[in-house]
Formats: sequence, C-alpha cells, structure tokens
Amino acid sequence: MRTMTPIAIHTRFSPWVAKTYISLIIAKYVQGEYSHIAYLVEERSGLYVFESSGELSGVVKTPYMKWREVNRGKGINYLKPVPYINDFNLVVDKDYDYGNVFNRFLEITFRLEIDRDHSDKFTCSELGAWARGLKKGYRVNPQDIVEGCLA
Repeated sequence: MRTMTPIAIHTRFSPWVAKTYISLIIAKYVQGEYSHIAYLVEERSGLYVFESSGELSGVVKTPYMKWREVNRGKGINYLKPVPYINDFNLVVDKDYDYGNVFNRFLEITFRLEIDRDHSDKFTCSELGAWARGLKKGYRVNPQDIVEGCLA
C-alpha cells in the first residue's frame, strides 16, 4: 500500500505580510494555524514533495531535499502518514484552482454555499483529498487535513 505524509506549513497571516490576495482569502477561510499542505511521497527514484499553490501556478513535484532547503525557516509539521489511491504524477503541471478560492471568498462575503468542483485544477488541500479519493475535496482546507480529515 502506498502512503503519503502530509506536511502542514505553519504561517501566521497578517494583511501586512501576505504575499497575495489569494493568501488573505485562504487565511480568512481557513481561520486556523496552517495555511498550506504539501505531500511527501517515496518513489523508486527517491523522496518527492507534491504540492499545489498559486505562487507555483499549480501542481509541482520537487525532490524532497530541494523542497526542504527552499522551505527552511518555515514552521513545518509532518503529520501521520496515510494511504492514498491516486497517483500524484498524473496531475503534475495541472493548474491551481483559483476558482475554488474565489468561491470560498464569495461564501465568506455573502454567506453563500457554492458547490462547484473544478476536477482538473487543484488547491493544496484538494490535491490531498483527490489523492485519497475523497468526494467534495474542494471543501477541504489545510486545517481540516491537520485535524485528520485524510486519516
């Protein structure tokens, strides 16, 4: 059975330090301690981190040692490994799901409930939910994953 280790990245948000409006929307939606999730996976050729973000323009695969160096100094929390069924390599280079972030913004602002999935685009949380085969992965956020929704 294949397993992945979700990696929660702790970011304290402040409107003065957020890099993008997307970061501010995520901070408001998540209302938690963690703002980003990446996934550590062992493949035959080594350890890799799969993640999706607006800054990266979507889903990327990075050798673990390179990823660790780039993320040095960030609060990183390795969560309990969980099994997964869908191969991350199938979605590398897929676009970031800006539509999902915008939908969450509309929900927060206007107290709407929008159930719309963009199955060919991923936020960081959607990526993990997809790998696990969860339905409505677009409803999952980084804090949900930290609290065990992938377990």
